[in-house]
Parts: sequence; C-alpha cells; structure tokens
Amino acid sequence: MNFVVIICSVCRPEVMHETVQNVLQQDLLPEKILLSVSALNDVKQATLELDSRIEMAISPVKGLTAQRNYGVKYLADDSSEVTIFLDDDVELESAFFTKMLFLFTKHPDLIGASAETVVGGQMVEREFAKQVIDQLPPLSLDSLSIRTTGKHWICHGCNMFFRTRIFEREQFDEELPLYSYAEDYDFSIRAARHGLVGRVAGVGFAHLTYLGGRVSEKRRGYSMVANNYYFLKKRVLHLPILKAHVRFWFIVVFRETVKSAYFGLIGRDSGQIDYSGRVIGRCLAVWDILRGRCSPKEILNSKRFCA
Repeated sequence: MNFVVIICSVCRPEVMHETVQNVLQQDLLPEKILLSVSALNDVKQATLELDSRIEMAISPVKGLTAQRNYGVKYLADDSSEVTIFLDDDVELESAFFTKMLFLFTKHPDLIGASAETVVGGQMVEREFAKQVIDQLPPLSLDSLSIRTTGKHWICHGCNMFFRTRIFEREQFDEELPLYSYAEDYDFSIRAARHGLVGRVAGVGFAHLTYLGGRVSEKRRGYSMVANNYYFLKKRVLHLPILKAHVRFWFIVVFRETVKSAYFGLIGRDSGQIDYSGRVIGRCLAVWDILRGRCSPKEILNSKRFCA
C-alpha cells in the first residue's frame, strides 16, 4: 500500500528532527515525508538531509489546518493510497505503520483511523516514551481492532491515517486558525460521512506533547469555547443537536471553566499551564457568544490576545 507522511511543525525544529529520525526507523517506509511548515527556519537543514524521501513545503498561511491542506495539495500528484498526518512530537514503535496500514487492507470501508497514545501528557520525555513502547505486550496483526462507535472514536490529531481519496470530498477547516483546537474532531465527524472512522488500541504510539510553539493559554481557552460553538453552528456534531447544545453549555462552558479556575487556585501544573489565562480566554468567548460575535478567528485579534 502506497502512503505518504505529512508532519506539521507546532513545536521546535530539534523535536521535529527527532521525530523524522523515528519515522525513518519504521520497518515500512513512506513514499515521501513532507514537512509542511510556515517558515524556512521551522526545519533544520540536517533534517532535510536525513533521507531523499524528505521534502519541505512552506505554507503561505500559518496554522495547523492551513498547513495540512497545503501539504495535501503539494502531494496531489502522488499516487498514495493513504495519507498519514503526524505531529512533530511523537514516538512510534518500529511496526507502527505496518500495523495501522494493515487495518486499511483488512477493512475496505475504513476511511480514517488513529492509534491511542500509550503515554501522553505535558512534556513526556522521548526516552521514557521509548521505554513504555518497548514494554508493551506483543500484538499480532490479526488481533488489531478498530473502535468506531461509543464515547471515544474520534481520530487524534497527533496521528491520523486517512485514505487519500477523502480529500477530494473534504478539507481541514481553515476557519480554525493557529493551533486549530479540535480540528481532529471536526474532520473526523465529516470523514465519517464517507466511511468508517475509529481508534486503535495497543499499538506503540506516544504523544510527547511539548509546549514550545503552541498558542497562549488565553488564546487556547478562547478556542476551547469558540471552536465548539462554531461546530454547533455548522452542525458538525457527534450527538443529536439538542444534546449537543446541553453538552456545550454544561460541560464545555460551565464545568470545564470551573475546573480550570480550580486548578489555577490550587496551583496545579503552574510551571506548565497558565490556568488563569485559560479562564480569561474562556470568559471572553462566552461574552462574545452573548454579543453574537464569537468566531474561532477572533484569536488572531492582537488587541485582545497579545501572545
């Protein structure tokens, strides 16, 4: 099965370099590894020299959805059957591609899938992730399964496998700027209109979740509310519309804002997460909803969001 890998930069060039090295250690290699970035200095020259398969594309628009769309267009003339999207801060077992792509061969109606992360959180060290992956129990190809229903079946943005033909019908939504919070939810819901979408457990994949290069917590807090409200308005939902509205106001807005405020008061993860900034961003988004002017792109407003 022919496939390509698109890696978008959201962290540091040295982190991407290590991730590309990890991809090149796979027992099944892609036709191309495209580094879709927004600036020339997002990629180390040493990374481009690792292998002849590696190419760089500089997107005219900075942001995860824009860079992914640009990467897809850049590779449009390739004959790949599957396009794989990876964050630049991941660690993979050597058989990762083999196992995930086997499912696309086994299930012709499968349109998209992601592996569950076996370890994740803020600033997981790569060496620790390797140790966790090495200690996983063996998992044969025949024992792999896909969860396509239930509470958690949406693809993870840090690793997503999609049949390339889906991009003739759907694109990533560029109304979700910068870090593009919940773009994986949005695209998974729309992709599921064309085939099965789901998650795979037990495969050796880790998301290191480095903080460098991500948006401020004030912007992130705004996006957590504004982007979910935007999904309500365009009816990209995993629940019936009435339940989705109830979930939005009681879970996304009320419960999660109270939780963030509580974490800020007790100083949880104070060295990593600015919970006060997140709460301010959330409150700004609710205020904008009440005024009828809430938009995911409001985080580009430099007068309200400095950094």
